Amino acid sequence: MFCTDGLSNHLNPEEIKDVIARGNLEQGLYTLLNMALDRGGLDNITMVLIEMD
Repeated sequence: MFCTDGLSNHLNPEEIKDVIARGNLEQGLYTLLNMALDRGGLDNITMVLIEMD
């Protein structure tokens, strides 16, 4: 996963990992976005998640 500081300034790496590890990747991204916004995220929030088998 790659993300801008709009996300990483509001969530720590452990929180991000825990949300992604739940398995529903698309829903996980929305969850992370909403968590950052709820914590005052006003900057751009960009995430790229690559799933590899």
